[in-house]
Amino acid sequence: MDPPCITGPTYDVAISEETEEAQNELHSIPLLMELRSYPIYVKTLELGEIEWPFMGLVEEYLTPAAGFTWRSLEELTISVLPTPNGVTPAIALRAKLFPVLSKLRLDGVAARDWNAEIFHQLKRVELWNISGSNIDEFVAFTWALSNWGEITELHMHNFLTIQDFDHEYKGVSTLPPKLRTLVIEGPVKQMPEVLYYLDMPDEHRMDVHVLAHSRYRHNDDLRSCFQAVLPFYPHCPSIIRLSSTASVTVTQTEAKIVGTGTNGGRFTISVCDAFEYAPPNPAFPNVPQQPTQRTVFRDAVFALVDAFAMRSAPVEALELAGDAGALSAQDWCEVLQTPLGVALRGITLRDAGDGRGTNALWVALDSAHERNEGEAMCPGLERLSLPLAQQPMHALADYTSVGLKGPMRTLIGEDRAPLSFSNRDWTRYSINMAVH
Repeated sequence: MDPPCITGPTYDVAISEETEEAQNELHSIPLLMELRSYPIYVKTLELGEIEWPFMGLVEEYLTPAAGFTWRSLEELTISVLPTPNGVTPAIALRAKLFPVLSKLRLDGVAARDWNAEIFHQLKRVELWNISGSNIDEFVAFTWALSNWGEITELHMHNFLTIQDFDHEYKGVSTLPPKLRTLVIEGPVKQMPEVLYYLDMPDEHRMDVHVLAHSRYRHNDDLRSCFQAVLPFYPHCPSIIRLSSTASVTVTQTEAKIVGTGTNGGRFTISVCDAFEYAPPNPAFPNVPQQPTQRTVFRDAVFALVDAFAMRSAPVEALELAGDAGALSAQDWCEVLQTPLGVALRGITLRDAGDGRGTNALWVALDSAHERNEGEAMCPGLERLSLPLAQQPMHALADYTSVGLKGPMRTLIGEDRAPLSFSNRDWTRYSINMAVH
C-alpha cells in the first residue's frame, strides 16, 4: 500500500557534530528526540558525525513515537566517528519505518543485516569506511547484494577492507540486474578479490569505476599498480570483454585506463596515488622509487594490453594521452604484435612529451610483424590521429611504406584537416604535406 499523501511542507534536516564540545556530549540526540515526533515532514535527514557509544540511542530514536513512520523520508545519511578499537558499529534499519527511502549513505557504520528488507527498495547506496574481519563477511555481502532488486547506483569506499585474502574461492555472485553505476575504492591489493566476487553481467550497460590506492602493496609485487588491480582470471571482470575502445590518460592530476563497450558500458581503473608509489626495483631494494608521468604512462599502456588482450576484448580503437616518449619503437612493436594490435582499426595518440613517441610509433608501424614475417603490424589499421605538428613534416616521407601494408585511408594531424588517400598515392601526399 502506498503511503498517505503529505498535505504539509517537507524539510531537509542536517544534524552534525562539528564543535569540540561534541566530543563529550552528543548534541544531536535532543534534536533527534524532538524530530521523531514529526517524521512525516522530513524529506532528507543527515546525522553525523556521531560518537559510537551513542549509536544505540540513534537507532532507538530513528523509531518514531506514537506509531508514526518516516513516510516522507527519501534520503538518509548516518556518519559515525572511528571507534578506538577499529571495529565498525552496526545499525538496523527497518523497511516499514522508511516506506519511500531510496537513497542511503552509511559512513563508519555498517548494517546489521545486508539482506534486510530495506535494501531491496533502495536505488542508491553509499558505503564508506566500513571495516571487515574476514573473507566470509565479504562473500556474504556479495550474495546479499545480488538480491537488491531496485539498486541502480552503488558506491563502496574503503568498504569491508580485508588485509588478508588467503582463502579458497567460494563462488561468484552476480550483480543486480538494474545496477548501472558501480564505484569501488580501496587498496590495490584488494581490488582483484573484489572484482572477482562482483561479476558484471555482460548484457547490462554499466559504468564501473575502480579507484585504487597503491599504498600497502606487497613488497614482492613487482607489477605496475594498474596490472595489480585486475584478477589473474581471464574471464573477469566480464565487462572488459565488451570493450570496443580502450584508452590511457596520464596527466599531472590523473592516471587512468578506460574501456568502453558498444553497448555504452564503461570500465575505468584510476590509480589515485600513481605518482607516489612504485613497485620495488629488485636491483636496488632499499632505494625508494618515484614514478614519473613517463613511467606511469608506459606502465598503463602495457597494463591496458594485458587487460584487454588477455580477455579477448574486441578493441578496434586505441586512444593514448600522455608522454609517449616513454615508449620506444620496440615497446610499440610489443604492443601492436598482440591480439589487440591485430584487431585495431584506429589509433589516436596525444603526445604530451617532446614528440619522439610519435616518431617511435611510425617506426613500429613500418616494421614487419616479428612472429609472422611479411604481415603488417596492424593489418586492419584505417585511421591514425597523431600530433604531427610536434615534428618536421618531412619526417613522414621516411615512413611511406606503412601505407602500403593495410587499408589505411585517413591521417589526422593537430590543427590539420583529415587527409584521405589511397595506398598508391600515399607518397605523393607525404611529399605534398612536407611542402605545405
